[in-house]
Amino acid sequence: MNKKTKMLLKENNEFEKYNLSEHSKNVMTDIVCYLRGSDLSEYNQEVVRRDIDYMLSDGEKRGETAELVVGREYQAFCDEIVKSFPKRTIVERIISDVNNITSAISIIAFIWLFVKVTQSIVEGTSVFYLQITMGEIIGNMIAVIEAKVIFNYITRKAFDESNINKNKMKYFILSWLKLTLLIIIPVCFYIFLKSPSFPIGMSVAVSIVLIPLVIGYILDKVE
Repeated sequence: MNKKTKMLLKENNEFEKYNLSEHSKNVMTDIVCYLRGSDLSEYNQEVVRRDIDYMLSDGEKRGETAELVVGREYQAFCDEIVKSFPKRTIVERIISDVNNITSAISIIAFIWLFVKVTQSIVEGTSVFYLQITMGEIIGNMIAVIEAKVIFNYITRKAFDESNINKNKMKYFILSWLKLTLLIIIPVCFYIFLKSPSFPIGMSVAVSIVLIPLVIGYILDKVE
């Protein structure tokens, strides 16, 4: 995220904090979530967000709720606004996807490193050389893919509140089943595929965490 986008993001956060009611804030949470999965650049997402913020704020001053200002079909409303902005280019999409993937890799790699170091300390083995199994490599790769899938799912389902309210228990159970399945898949590789395994130095392990962070930082400046 470049400097101009960060400044607008900060301005929008401040505006919503002091100028919108709790109901409008909740509506904007869903709208922002949906915009994050749209084909707009990060800057244009914040521009759209700012415009809707002002619309809701002006409506509240007239005593109107969010539903009266933008209608009850939030997704259709957002889609109409999004259409008026230029779509991201292929290069911008690739940069955004790579940025998201590198962030996921760095987080998952850090968790893996923390677990391995803790395990080495408990077992009394050297923390400077860690054993990595093929199951851990495959499991971590699957976890990265799952992180991207979850992100896409959340942004696309941001306005599914009506379906949730119809059967909250069913939604709750299905959500937990999906989450459990997503966790079980990489864990199974961790547990059942322990060979082949090979040692890697601490410097290599730390690099696996830091390199994606550096790439993400550079891509943030490009976006």
